[in-house]
Amino acid sequence: MIRGRTLLDLLLPLFLVLPAFAQSPDSDKGTVAQPTWSVGDWWDFRDGRAAWRLTVIAREGADYVLVKTAAKEPATSPDGKEKYLVSPNGVTQKIIAASGKTTDSPDQREWVRFPLSPGGASWSWIRQSVSLSGRATQYYYECGGDRWETIEIGGRKVRVFRVACTSKTRTGDGYASYAHTAWYAPDAKRLVRLESDYAGGPSIEVTAWSVQP
Repeated sequence: MIRGRTLLDLLLPLFLVLPAFAQSPDSDKGTVAQPTWSVGDWWDFRDGRAAWRLTVIAREGADYVLVKTAAKEPATSPDGKEKYLVSPNGVTQKIIAASGKTTDSPDQREWVRFPLSPGGASWSWIRQSVSLSGRATQYYYECGGDRWETIEIGGRKVRVFRVACTSKTRTGDGYASYAHTAWYAPDAKRLVRLESDYAGGPSIEVTAWSVQP
């Protein structure tokens, strides 16, 4: 029977199987491109001390203007509220006070840089900050793409890309090193969780969101 079959007959079962691999749920998530936000997109945050919502109200060049309201509060009247100029990777560049006064953001840590991919290029930056002891301290940060995971955010399972980061600062005996982990969710179009391996370190979590596809 096999002797009479053509080459096409033998290869046909293989052709029928291949599309199943090509259409794997995660096959399009190997690399994460920079997102595009839309006016009206919003995210609810909490950090252990407070909860708030950020809503996109305008685009300014390559960046976006977001207004801060109470958690779950729609941004129906952004006038008189604090606003932020934010880059697509979620870094706040400027703070616009309710009075209209604009200042540079004191926290421009770049936990995410696009494109994100497992084993992709790492990135680093230096930041002058105040340590938990209250001293002015210079920190050296380095981050790199780690792997895909599924975590629970806001009561639902979310596919996320995990980013591993370290920060170092010089001490009297050499260097002190700390670890941070960030999780970026393509479905939310932003960083949805940040944890540090020491008490008082930077941490944040997105609890809900609504974004345009």
